[in-house]
Amino acid sequence: MGKREYRQFQCWICVVVTALAVSLIQPVSAAGAQLKHHGLMAAMISKFPPFAKWPAGTRLRAKKQLSIAVFTKDKSIVEQFAGTLHRKTLGGIKWTVKQVITAEEATKYPIVFFGKDVPEPTDEWYEKLKGEGVLTFGEKAENAARKAVMNFVISGKKVRFDIHLGVAAKAGVRIAPQLGRVARKVVQDE
Repeated sequence: MGKREYRQFQCWICVVVTALAVSLIQPVSAAGAQLKHHGLMAAMISKFPPFAKWPAGTRLRAKKQLSIAVFTKDKSIVEQFAGTLHRKTLGGIKWTVKQVITAEEATKYPIVFFGKDVPEPTDEWYEKLKGEGVLTFGEKAENAARKAVMNFVISGKKVRFDIHLGVAAKAGVRIAPQLGRVARKVVQDE
C-alpha cells in the first residue's frame, strides 16, 4: 500500500469512527435513527471510490463525475443522502444524488444504492451491467444481499458492510484489499 492510499485509508477510518461516535452520543427516535444510518451510509459510500478500480471507458472513468442513484421510494432517504453528500468532493469533483424508482433508470449511474423498500433487481438487470463498472450498494437482509457489491448491515447503532468480491468481479470493479480489513466480512462468492 502506497503512502497516499494509506493516508486515504486512515482518513476514511477517522470519518467512520467520528460518525459512529456522534451517533452514539445523540439520542434519537427509531425513525430518526434510521435516517441517521442512511447519512452514515452516504458518508461511507463517499469514501469508497479510492478503494475501487473501474475499468477504462466505464461510466465513472468516462464521465469523470460522482453520481449516485438512490433506488428507493422513500424521499427522506434521498434527502439524507443529498444532505450528507452536498459538500463532499473527491478530487475536486462534486457528488450528485438522484432518486430513481426503476431498475432501468439506475443503469445510467456508476454507483447505485438499493434501499430495502424496493424489490431486488432481476438477474437480467444485473446481466446488463456485467463489465460496466457499476458499484452497487444495498441494505437488504443478508440472504437477499448477495447481488450487491457491498451491503450495509445495521447492528444496534453501528453501520457495517459486507463485500461480495464475486459480484464486484462480474461488474468489472476491483476492490482494494485494504477495504476488506474494515469490512464486517468479505465473501468470495461465485
